[in-house]
Amino acid sequence: MIMQVTDAADVYIPRFCYHAKLTVAANCRMCLVEVEKAPKPMPACATPVMEGMKVFTRSPKAVAAQRATMEFLLINHPLDCPICDQGVSASFRTSRWATGATSRASPSASAW
Repeated sequence: MIMQVTDAADVYIPRFCYHAKLTVAANCRMCLVEVEKAPKPMPACATPVMEGMKVFTRSPKAVAAQRATMEFLLINHPLDCPICDQGVSASFRTSRWATGATSRASPSASAW
């Protein structure tokens, strides 16, 4: 899978549901990347690597897809994280900062 290759090459792709020791679910859609000649962004955790494949992890199309996914998740996420013990170190918050996502339903990044 693309995710395994990028991890081995030390190229970060945001993710929530992926873990190397679990079956691939591709539920969170945070790992969307641009694959040359693909009509839409593809999940890096569930897309097999093929010879000659060109993958763009930080292209405008990939970043926009990751940001849109984060925006969607932010709409329903509680602002004070009342059930989360991780607080500021939560991967959700870290990914929000990394993608630069904001939404009308969420405060500015500096408020987190």
